[in-house]
Amino acid sequence: YCVGDTQWGKDAGDGTAGTVRRIREGILASVERHKELKPRGIGQIAIPQLGDCIEGVVSQGGKIAGRLDMTLTQQIRVGRRMLLEWVKAFAPLTNSLVIPVVPGNHDESHRQLITDPMDSWQVEIVQQVLDICKENPALDHVSARFAESDNSTLAVDLSGTLVGFAHGHQMRGGAEKWWQGQAMGRTPVGSAEVLITAHFHHFKANQVGPNLWVQIPAMDGGSAWFRDNKGLESPTGIVSLVVGDGYDPRRDLTVLAGEWRQ
Repeated sequence: YCVGDTQWGKDAGDGTAGTVRRIREGILASVERHKELKPRGIGQIAIPQLGDCIEGVVSQGGKIAGRLDMTLTQQIRVGRRMLLEWVKAFAPLTNSLVIPVVPGNHDESHRQLITDPMDSWQVEIVQQVLDICKENPALDHVSARFAESDNSTLAVDLSGTLVGFAHGHQMRGGAEKWWQGQAMGRTPVGSAEVLITAHFHHFKANQVGPNLWVQIPAMDGGSAWFRDNKGLESPTGIVSLVVGDGYDPRRDLTVLAGEWRQ
């Protein structure tokens, strides 16, 4: 169940309050979807965190701070609480709840110096939730997978399928071309059978040879700047898919709790 670009603190559209509502509706829709799938023998559940969970204060040379409806610490607090709601909703439904996490661009801690991309508020929010889970025996089956230091991508074996995760801001010239380069370089994400990305704020699924690229939509309040420039707004939604050894990931690919932007 893939959630993208919540960008807590962004004032566009219905702001953070609207994004909270959408995520809570998405949690309910995802749980109902899981109940439909569970009779097939679904075991492990993954809830990837794909970056840009907060709007942050670093984008556009810091000028983005003029369009926030929350301070930075408030954004982080909301991010932690909402992820914990996801965890509590899914923890009773599985014996293994895993949170793959990659950093985005909006959640960078700062841009005054070049730092490790893992110096990320997205990473810190997941770490905070893991600390909370350690204090509760009912959540001791919750774990996370993080990119390595000086990396911003991740590949995780989920029930026999290698799934790659990247926010998407590192993709210059298109995801397919970038992924092919990763494959040539034999990086972990280049070996993935499924690649899941965010960043571009719209839904897309594309076959890349025998592999599948899934681009997930944003859950924030939209972008007046993009609408003024392109005239388009993409609907929100949470992407759900089933993966496993020998299982076609296209079979159960669906978008949940989507809203058409007004």
